[in-house]
Amino acid sequence: MMEKILFKFLNNSTMLLTFLALIIFLGIVIMVLTRKLKHNKFNINIYGMLLGLNNREICGIACNFIRTFLVIYNSWIYADDIQFTFIIIAIASIMCILTNPRIEKIIFEIANSAAQLISVFLINSLMGYMVDVGQENYVVLIQILLSIFITIYTIYFLMKNFEEIVTKNYKRREKYEQERA
Repeated sequence: MMEKILFKFLNNSTMLLTFLALIIFLGIVIMVLTRKLKHNKFNINIYGMLLGLNNREICGIACNFIRTFLVIYNSWIYADDIQFTFIIIAIASIMCILTNPRIEKIIFEIANSAAQLISVFLINSLMGYMVDVGQENYVVLIQILLSIFITIYTIYFLMKNFEEIVTKNYKRREKYEQERA
């Protein structure tokens, strides 16, 4: 069993290394932006958005980011075996649901995750068709347009989920300050 899991990780090493490089790059960017905090500057806004988040909210942001990365990566890069990626996307989606267990959020996350998984499957099927049969111009155009659409779609919902988590924290902070005063 463990050999199968390690084999899947080795088959997806390019994806994992790309994700690691992206995380390091984002960490450096955030560190540079928040290095010199000055009043009324853009960098203090970034720091303030992430300040005061609890572990559940941080986990929700991380799971949303992982799901978005996997969907975008698999919509542009062809993989023979995408079941492992589907499992990781499903686990990240379940973790997103568990971080915010409201009924309307659960329905939204299930529909959003299903749409993303179906689109990744369709894109991967088109890429497999191009590998097996040949690259027809109309198939390449459909694949590129579908990849652009799913990239915009997933980034939009990443920002929407991030904004929902941050504003929920901001409203909680305002309520706390009102009760304290």
